[in-house]
Amino acid sequence: MKIKIQSDRRGIAIVMVLMVVMVLGALAAGFALSMSVELKLAARSNHRGELEWLGRSGIELARFILVQQTKINGGPEDRTTNLKQLWAGGTGITNEILADISLKNNQLGNGTFSVTITDLDRKININNVDQQLLRQTLVSLNVDAAEVSTIVASFLDWRDPDIKGITPPSGAETEYYETLEPPYEAKNGLLDHVTELLLVKGVTPELFWGRAFKPANGIEGGFDGAESSPYPVGLIDVFTTLSSGKINVNTAGTNVLALLPGFTSDTASQVLMRRAGLDGVEGTEDDMPFLSVSQLAEVGIPQAFLQQLSVFMDVVSRAFEVEVEAQIGGIAKSFVAVIVGGPGAPNYQVVSFYPK
Repeated sequence: MKIKIQSDRRGIAIVMVLMVVMVLGALAAGFALSMSVELKLAARSNHRGELEWLGRSGIELARFILVQQTKINGGPEDRTTNLKQLWAGGTGITNEILADISLKNNQLGNGTFSVTITDLDRKININNVDQQLLRQTLVSLNVDAAEVSTIVASFLDWRDPDIKGITPPSGAETEYYETLEPPYEAKNGLLDHVTELLLVKGVTPELFWGRAFKPANGIEGGFDGAESSPYPVGLIDVFTTLSSGKINVNTAGTNVLALLPGFTSDTASQVLMRRAGLDGVEGTEDDMPFLSVSQLAEVGIPQAFLQQLSVFMDVVSRAFEVEVEAQIGGIAKSFVAVIVGGPGAPNYQVVSFYPK
């Protein structure tokens, strides 16, 4: 019996020691994780200023590339804005200055930065769209007829200044939005960002995002369950709030072109085929950009529509979004800017700059 008691005591002691070791190990692991996080935060804080200047350097590089692109004298097509140019990552003709410039992995000081330039004039400006075009867009997306009227009326209410006592049938003003959870007020003004459409009565996430992909930042992308959306194309694929107001026929996609007067889905596809050249791939040397809006007659646009199209279409772009990915060591930060300018302008000006 005595031996058994001693054996039991030894077993208990071993278990207690193991438990203490496990607790201390867990505490040490937690402390190490906490220190790792603190070190990363400290490193990010220390590099904050450098990362911002890398971001601003990327924006300046984008401005330089766009200015130089307007100075190329290779031919009439170089006086257009098209997808084979360097700003778009294309492989087309450049001048001797642009030949040695890269958009990716530029070394500067202790860090690197990469630049992505996106043409904003490839979409329709939602702040300029009229009732007819919005209705046509919704119909083309196969939105239920009853919902079309609700969305159109509600959007006009959202965008236009509030007129007390006047609300179009099926529209919505602040009184309606204040009944929601959480409540909010109608904008009664121009949209600052296209995602404001999600606040408009009748606009669902499925309709807005379509089957867009949802990236990690959660600001620009789809929604949970986007793959189940009945709309292959969403409103975000068609509209923007940042553009010069004219759609560039050399960069717009079929989803946008098919909505314009005189266009069908077939003629929109023919525009892209014409732009892509013989190899059928846009962004390569054999691309054939349109030199004028009148050349749309070559793909079957009726002559009666060409003058109307020239009012809100062009072959150049004047508004661009620039995203810069800056990195120092293992610390990365993205910055976004909108710049405007274009052919005939002395420079491209930065109208906004912010961290992403």
